[in-house]
Amino acid sequence: MTLQKIHDYRLHQEDEIKSEAVTYQAENLIKNGNLAHILLNDQKYTLRITRSKKLILTK
Repeated sequence: MTLQKIHDYRLHQEDEIKSEAVTYQAENLIKNGNLAHILLNDQKYTLRITRSKKLILTK
């Protein structure tokens, strides 16, 4: 296998992994207002939509 084929194969594998990721609309996570809380390993994170429509994730 040539180096180019290996490179192309790896890129293809990365694309497949990326395409398996779940996509969410931020507005669906944040139903009322502009805040949502996300739990990970008993840690609470806050996801906020700013006035300029950007996302901020804080611990």
